[in-house]
Amino acid sequence: MGFTPEILNEYFDGKLAEEERKQVLAWLLTEEGQAFLSRHIDEDMLRLTDASDEVSSDYPIPTERMKKRFINKILGHFGGPFSASQKKK
Repeated sequence: MGFTPEILNEYFDGKLAEEERKQVLAWLLTEEGQAFLSRHIDEDMLRLTDASDEVSSDYPIPTERMKKRFINKILGHFGGPFSASQKKK
């Protein structure tokens, strides 16, 4: 299935009507949607860590923990934290 980048941007910006928002959320809870989120969060994290290389820091960046937190924040904001039981709906 999938959605255009424009629709997904509107979803994350909170600009979709309720019915469209529900459709996008349902897709994000599928394996395809989770893979999409994971890929894009990985890309964003890579950009952030690349940018952080330019700034000296003595502290490691917990990228995997941040990724899980971001996914749960995204899904929690629009439909509750992700769980296997929600995925099957």
